[in-house]
Amino acid sequence: MKVLILGAGQVGETLAQRMVSESSDVTLVDRDRQRLDRVVEHLDVSHLIGNAASPELLKNAGVEDTDLLVAVTDEDEVNLLACLVGGSLAPGCTLVARVRERDFHLHRELLEKGGVRLDGWISPRQSAAKELAELALLPGAVEVKEFIDGSVRMVASRIRPNSDLVDRDLATLRQSGALGDLTVAGIERDGYFVPPKGNTTLRTTDLIFALGTGEAADGLPALCGHLPRRVKNVFLAGGGRLGEHLAQILIGKGLHVRLAEGNLARCHVLAERLPRADILNGDCTDQDFLIEERIGHADCFIACTIDDEINILTALLAKKLGAKTVFVRENTSHYASLTESIGVDAAVSVRHAAVGSILRYARRGDVLAAQPFGTTEGEVLEIRARETSPLVSLPIAKLQLPRDVVIGAVLREGELLVATGELQIQPGDRVVICAPQRRIADVQKLVAVGFEFI
Repeated sequence: MKVLILGAGQVGETLAQRMVSESSDVTLVDRDRQRLDRVVEHLDVSHLIGNAASPELLKNAGVEDTDLLVAVTDEDEVNLLACLVGGSLAPGCTLVARVRERDFHLHRELLEKGGVRLDGWISPRQSAAKELAELALLPGAVEVKEFIDGSVRMVASRIRPNSDLVDRDLATLRQSGALGDLTVAGIERDGYFVPPKGNTTLRTTDLIFALGTGEAADGLPALCGHLPRRVKNVFLAGGGRLGEHLAQILIGKGLHVRLAEGNLARCHVLAERLPRADILNGDCTDQDFLIEERIGHADCFIACTIDDEINILTALLAKKLGAKTVFVRENTSHYASLTESIGVDAAVSVRHAAVGSILRYARRGDVLAAQPFGTTEGEVLEIRARETSPLVSLPIAKLQLPRDVVIGAVLREGELLVATGELQIQPGDRVVICAPQRRIADVQKLVAVGFEFI
């Protein structure tokens, strides 16, 4: 696949890394030479310096025979114009743009009438806000993803010493019914992916990823030894776009939200837009401020500023002062391997949220959704089965899938089916498949050939 990425910031670099690891032909464009130099030092990509919306530059970048164009510069206007120009030069190219401004999303139809044809409008902050809200509502979870219009969820939780899962293998757990209707999609142990085979024995501190209906999946933290707890009060630090959107989601779920923002003018804007939230003007790195605002009464504290150091510092301070769980927005990769080990319950990466939104457009075949999971870069694909697909020829147990590829769930005519070995996929079924990144190429070949994409 030939991929053209416009913008070499955190999102552009992370996406380029992912696509290069899958042997895609990647070209990266940015105005900033230093940004490009930093990326090309460790990635084998072609690169051009200049205006991403320039017709001449896009021609020089080979847009006319590009399969996927992704515009993720820092400016919405440049992203939209680049897709407008790119679409004119390459009518068959898939076009995806990051669009941050709410106004553009609200008037999407107007832009489309003007010729801005986009296959994907992505808003990483909104995706990250949605995941942070899901984590706040499910104590003990460190990752939550939704598939098949929300009827299937993937939840990740770390196994505690008091869990009944410790020192038991998956085959025994399935036979005893201890896992209920959950399908284990993967296990992360000491930073490595462990295939969920029948003889795989679970250990304390394993991070387990499981798929199921909302109710079944939400029961995973309790299985892992986390005490169920009702969440009523959430304290947010940072009133930017992500903080505002997160507050809206949580208020819509019936939670009481307190949001602290250091900029007084921004506080006035938030107070108008979020009349049901308590808007506080203050600095969450100030211990006295947190004590005064009764941080110890918070069921959940979420730090969502654009500064990773401030997010980690305020989260740890809030936990020390009594907040039950603490989550952080992660903007860069600098602290990705440290957050959980130093006491932060979970971190949600804006750049990974962006890449997750883009992945479905990079996948061949009838892929309806694609989301990365875990630090080992596993991936969940939601696909629609066609009549000619090899997936519909045999029961799941007899399909020749790689051993670490798991079919997690099947939706058939509105009914969600547990993916047992005896189940045979039928044409029209929506299927959720989980695999580590090293197997994605194998899954794509199976899906692409079977689904008549090529």
